[in-house]
Amino acid sequence: MTGATQIEETSERREQIGPVSAGGRSRMFTRRPRVARWVLVGPVTVVLAVLVMMGMSQWVPAGPARIDNIAMPVILFPLIWAGLFFYALLEERMERAVLVFLGLLLAHIGRLAFSMG
Repeated sequence: MTGATQIEETSERREQIGPVSAGGRSRMFTRRPRVARWVLVGPVTVVLAVLVMMGMSQWVPAGPARIDNIAMPVILFPLIWAGLFFYALLEERMERAVLVFLGLLLAHIGRLAFSMG
């Protein structure tokens, strides 16, 4: 590469950095993919696992002793967290992982809101 082509590529990259860069990917995922993945794998995964655990108490059957809907989500919490953690870590397309997490979040928040009201 010559110096002129490097300058042209640099100016093209600067033009692409906006709300949405080339290829339709959002700027957060292209500029700082490591930070975005860290946020998704860390605090977002823990919060989502807690919400899924809370929502599970609504759709798990009560069982004969009527405590299964409380005990099972608490027992399964580490498995839920691990599944979400590894999915967020290993998914190649961050946009897809964000959409899956958003779908889970909305489904469980909706279920909890419906059961309370």
